[in-house]
Amino acid sequence: MANANNNGALNNSAFGDIGMIRDILMGQQISEYEQRFREMEESFARQENIFNEQIHTMRQQNEERLIAMEHDVAQKFDRLEKLLKENVQDIKNSMAANSSGDKQALGSLLAEMGKKLAGA
Repeated sequence: MANANNNGALNNSAFGDIGMIRDILMGQQISEYEQRFREMEESFARQENIFNEQIHTMRQQNEERLIAMEHDVAQKFDRLEKLLKENVQDIKNSMAANSSGDKQALGSLLAEMGKKLAGA
């Protein structure tokens, strides 16, 4: 058991020594890498903010366009409805005029036939 504790202590001190050697040999490079990583994280954060702002702007523009399109479609439907009502009324008036003319023509025809039958 004492041997296992001694091995653990040796391992910890060996790793500590390796860490110290690593810091001595590569300390400057590790500092440069850490600085690069911080700069990259800051750059990514800035880009993310820019993208989020662009998405927000695009969303607002799309909503405005949709509202304008809805308004335009509603106006066109109103004009179409008005035109349709006018055409239906024109057809009704035309039918009424034709019907009246047809009634008069039929009345005249029946009167003629009546005269012919009475005279024959």
